Amino acid sequence: MNPSGTPNTRGLRWRLQSVPDPSGDGYGRGVLHRGDCDVPGGGWLGRRELEIALDMENVTPCRRCRPDQDAL
Repeated sequence: MNPSGTPNTRGLRWRLQSVPDPSGDGYGRGVLHRGDCDVPGGGWLGRRELEIALDMENVTPCRRCRPDQDAL
């Protein structure tokens, strides 16, 4: 946290992992991770891409690293 009480996200990067549909019948989904999350995979995103991805209905934040907390 910085002195204003907001998360210090300067220099942070995030990843968007593609998770295929297990049935193979539909579209997969995306899982957002912080760059330092121990879950592997995903392409790198900047802050703007993080904000866009968080608004997408088929993208969810990782429950371990909670990248959605960086966007507050």
